[in-house]
Amino acid sequence: MSITPRPYLIFENLPIDRQINTSPNPYNLDASCKSGYISENLIMMFSLLIGEPYSIKFEGEHIVNNLVPLEENKKDYTGLGSEVELDFHIENAALKFITGLNLSPKGIFFLVFAMILMDR
Repeated sequence: MSITPRPYLIFENLPIDRQINTSPNPYNLDASCKSGYISENLIMMFSLLIGEPYSIKFEGEHIVNNLVPLEENKKDYTGLGSEVELDFHIENAALKFITGLNLSPKGIFFLVFAMILMDR
């Protein structure tokens, strides 16, 4: 990690959906892979603590959009890559220059659910 202190928080022991049927299919991200919307509700709850959540249509169809990294995208400089460290989201800052609108977010909130052993 190149930033110190680390720019994230770790929340432990959060609730999860009662039943998880399968891993998300990156080509069909519908609700069938799990029994509810607990993870989506958590991301909305945490993001409400720092501002007003909204979505931009060209970034995804929903207020909470699922990103699933693919092997073929691992070197891509996008949210779907896995081996490239992303810098600040400068493209979102440019949204404030759209005539008559300021669509630039005050922040971007990501929630990652993972069951891994972390080196602390």
